[in-house]
Amino acid sequence: MYHKWYILLLLRLDFRLARPFYREEVDKMKLVTSNFGEINIPDDNIINFEKGIPGFEKHTKYVIINDEDKDSPFCWLQSIEDPDLAFTLVNPYLVYQGYDPKFPEGDIARLGQAKPEDYSVLSIVIIPENIEEIRTNLMAPIVINLKTKKAGQIITEGDLYPVKYYIFKELQENKAK
Repeated sequence: MYHKWYILLLLRLDFRLARPFYREEVDKMKLVTSNFGEINIPDDNIINFEKGIPGFEKHTKYVIINDEDKDSPFCWLQSIEDPDLAFTLVNPYLVYQGYDPKFPEGDIARLGQAKPEDYSVLSIVIIPENIEEIRTNLMAPIVINLKTKKAGQIITEGDLYPVKYYIFKELQENKAK
């Protein structure tokens, strides 16, 4: 970390020169993870789960790590507080044709005011030893308000979507049709 006096001196000399040093040190967090090694995360990428994720209530701060393969529907939700805790996520709209979840107004309101396009919906993936049994929870996806960076695992209204949606099995059945 640069000393405050050094940054102030640079600010007086040339603001354009000082800003990159200051922003890099202050606005990024170095995170050491078990799965992804050491990564730098901009502070404004941190997502806050006010109540945590069911079963992991003590962990409230996460960051999304995207797959290097731009065509991959998967990404990861990495805990800031626990380097060993990361969830694999999938874009449910890519694995379930016609996915259109409805959420209780109160649950969405807790994430802050935003337009529908300001929300991201992802679902947690379970990857068992037998990869053909890979599944995701479509009934209770992760909903992220991209403006407020607040998130929660929210149960959809009704019973249209399964808790265990077998991705591989469904893809195979759709190919056979």
